[in-house]
Amino acid sequence: MVEATVPSDKNARGFHNLPVGSLISFLHEYNSDTDEIVDEPLTMEINDIARAQFLQLELYKHKTTKLITYRKMFSTQENAYQTTLAIEKHQERINHAK
Repeated sequence: MVEATVPSDKNARGFHNLPVGSLISFLHEYNSDTDEIVDEPLTMEINDIARAQFLQLELYKHKTTKLITYRKMFSTQENAYQTTLAIEKHQERINHAK
């Protein structure tokens, strides 16, 4: 099931070149009171959920964070600077600050 198609500009080329099925993990600072992601991702890992979880639980343990991992379904490149990326959510983990 495709969860979203994400139009993107200059940074999409790197995701377009990933094989179908690749896992892309974003670690965000998270406000659990408002259920909102705060600002830009703290880190991003490709095909390494174990490292993403380690960073969430150890390096950023002093912050409340949300780790969201997506699976790439497919992508289409419109031109050199525009790609549409179809993804599905693979996993989501929240870790509350210690």
